[in-house]
Order: sequence, then structure tokens, then C-alpha cells
Amino acid sequence: WAHCVGNILSRAPDVGVLAVEARGHGSVVKMEDGSTDNDMSVTTLAVDLAHMINLTGKKLQWESIPKLLLVGHSLGGAVVTTFAKDPPLEHRTKILGYAVIDVVEGSAMEALRHMKHYLATRPPAFKSLSEAVEWHIKSHTLRNADSATISVPALLTQSPSSPDSYAWRTSLSETEQFWTNWFGGMSSKFLT
Repeated sequence: WAHCVGNILSRAPDVGVLAVEARGHGSVVKMEDGSTDNDMSVTTLAVDLAHMINLTGKKLQWESIPKLLLVGHSLGGAVVTTFAKDPPLEHRTKILGYAVIDVVEGSAMEALRHMKHYLATRPPAFKSLSEAVEWHIKSHTLRNADSATISVPALLTQSPSSPDSYAWRTSLSETEQFWTNWFGGMSSKFLT
């Protein structure tokens, strides 16, 4: 997204861009009682998106929520589709449009059948960030070296016990119970 945002801002410098980090995809946010909320359902992720927009507005002292153009890739596409279908009241008149990239219900549901195999063939850890970037390029998970150099480090976390080891930040296998929820019914939601 860093390259995409750079291109958008070069053409429309007055546009604001908010890149939302979905739960389970980076920083760990603790609940008031110190626990983590592992609900990764698409509805919960859409509510999180609404909260992030509102919190950004509060932090930046917006008088009101600006017009929104929502763009999501893969799971993010399912999230913006869910959000756009039934947005919170304060966002209803603000959505100009939305776009989903690289995801349609049929192919996403088909790809989920192969997800366990993909996860089994993915290295559990890397000796360095550059090794992780190289793996993403060689495996065609990412095809642009500049993009991989920017985005791959955020996917990993350095092991506190072994400084020469970088493991996946998100355990995708632990989200398996939500996979069908993310993409099931997406075509109908999108058209609605």
C-alpha cells in the first residue's frame, strides 16, 4: 500500500489516506482486563474499521467525518464490503464508494481449500528480514521487491529468545474458524 498511497498523493495531494491495521495483523491491543479479543469475524473487523475512522477523527480533531472512498485487498476487501453494506449511522452519508482488489467470493472460497497446504509449505521463521523478503519474492507471494521490502518486516516479529529469528506475527492457522465467514456471501453483500 505504501507505493499505492504515494501514487494517490502525487495525483491528489489534498486527499487523506488512512491505512487501517486489522486486529491480529500487527500491534497487539489489550482489552481493559489485559486480555486480547481474538474475534476475527468480518463483522467485528468492519466495526473495528468504523472505530478507527472515528478515533482518527477525534485525534485529528475533525469537525465531521469526511467523504470516504474505501479500498480493501483480500480480507480487507471483505471488510470494506461488510462496512459499506451496513455502515454505522454516522458514516452512511459519507461513503462515496468502495473497491475490492484481488478478491471475489468464488475464487476466495476456492483458495481457502488450499490454505492449509500453503501454510504447511511456508517457512515458520526466517534468519533475517532480508531472507523473508527474498522468500516472498521467490515464492511469488509478492512480486515487487520495493513493496516486499516495505511490507514484509511488519508481517514478522523478532523472537525475544533468539535475536536471529523472525517469526510470523499472525498465526493464520489460528484464524481458520473465520475463513468462511470472511468471504461467504461477499458477492451478495457487494451487490447490495
